[in-house]
Amino acid sequence: MTTVAAKSTTLISKTQAKKLLGIDSQDTINSYFKEFNLFEREYVNWDDIRNILKLQMFLGLKPGRFSKQMFHRFTNEEMDTLLLGRGFNVDDRLNAIKAQYYQEHREQVPQF
Repeated sequence: MTTVAAKSTTLISKTQAKKLLGIDSQDTINSYFKEFNLFEREYVNWDDIRNILKLQMFLGLKPGRFSKQMFHRFTNEEMDTLLLGRGFNVDDRLNAIKAQYYQEHREQVPQF
């Protein structure tokens, strides 16, 4: 897969992040924002999206059994290995999300 290069400093609205991550529930996205101390911020960046994506994937492995507290027991490398071993490639999914985001924003640029 082609990597979409983007600085982590790109600012994404929290509403847009919710849409890109495919989260329908406002309570769910708010709990994720709170988990990473993002709730009070207006915007998130790609590193924030990556963290939420990893948490979302982890919790989905064993719904009701894996918890946010368990998530924080792993290092980033351990979590990436665990998810990859279960067929979830965080970087591929993040690149797809970035591609979708930049495609949507490219289409919003007025043509002269």
